[in-house]
Amino acid sequence: MAEGRTTTWDAECPLLVPQNRDRTVFDGFITVQEMDFRLRILLPAGRQLRRAKLHCCWRLKQLLRGYQNVVKQVR
Repeated sequence: MAEGRTTTWDAECPLLVPQNRDRTVFDGFITVQEMDFRLRILLPAGRQLRRAKLHCCWRLKQLLRGYQNVVKQVR
C-alpha cells in the first residue's frame, strides 16, 4: 500500500498510527465505553487481520472479553 494512502481502517481508527513502512505495526488509542485505551496491533506476514496480535491493558482486555468474533471481523 502506498504511503499516505487512506484506507477504511485509517478512516475508522484515525488514532491508530502505522509504526513502520510495511504498515504491519500500529500503535495508538481507541475509545471504548467513552474511555480511551492504548492499543498496539501487530500484523503477521501477509497482513492477515484475523491473525493479528493485539497488545493492550488488562482493563481493555476485560471489556473486549466475549467480543473476539467481533474484533476479528474483516470487511
